[in-house]
Amino acid sequence: MTAPLPHAQTTSDPRRILLVEDNALVRETFCTALRRAGHEVNLAEDGEAGLAALRETGASHPHEVLVADLNMPRLSGQELIRHLRGRGWRGAIVVISGLMDTGLEDELRRLGVDRVLRKPLGAGELLAAVEQVDVRAVRA
Repeated sequence: MTAPLPHAQTTSDPRRILLVEDNALVRETFCTALRRAGHEVNLAEDGEAGLAALRETGASHPHEVLVADLNMPRLSGQELIRHLRGRGWRGAIVVISGLMDTGLEDELRRLGVDRVLRKPLGAGELLAAVEQVDVRAVRA
C-alpha cells in the first residue's frame, strides 16, 4: 500500500490540488499528507467527478495541480487529462499509477503530464512531486 505519513512540514508554497483516485484508502492517505503540508486539497473518486470538480471551481479559484490515477471507473485518468488539455487547462499534472509502460508514459508526456509516479509510492514522494511541478501558468 502506501508508506507511513511523513511528519508534518508546512510548505512555503501551498498549492490548490485536485486529487482524483478511486481507492478510498489511498485517496485519504494522500489527502491527509498534502493537507498536513499546507496544501489545499479537493477530492474526487473518479475521472467524471474530477472533471465536475474542475468545472465547479472554474477561473475564480482554479486548481493548480491535478494528481490523478489512471485506472478508474467511468472516466479514466488518461481520458480526464486528454479532455482537460483539449479545453486548454494549464495546470500541472502528476499521474500516479500501478500500471505503466514506456508507450503509455510517452503518451502521457505528449498530453502535458509533468510527473509520472508509479505505485506503490509513499506520501513523501507525492509531496515532493507536487511541490516541484511548475504552477506559474495557472498563477499568471
